[in-house]
Amino acid sequence: MNTDLTGVITSKVIAAIRNSLFLPSAPIAGSTRMLEDLGVDSLDLVETFMDLEEDFGVEFPNDAADRFRTVGNVVAFLRAGPAGA
Repeated sequence: MNTDLTGVITSKVIAAIRNSLFLPSAPIAGSTRMLEDLGVDSLDLVETFMDLEEDFGVEFPNDAADRFRTVGNVVAFLRAGPAGA
């Protein structure tokens, strides 16, 4: 796996999450759990995935909130591309 590309994707995902959830200074890393660590509800999480879809030009599966529990899960999905679904 190209770590440079993964780092770029991770940075973009973290920035998008901070923007979407209005958490400008929250510590967010690949291991950050979306619900538990960020303290968001499921509706906020769905809206975040919608924002990520727009930002990255991808479509997350309907069960994304259940499947992608951490920031790292989201990054891995985006890194894998359409075949990752």
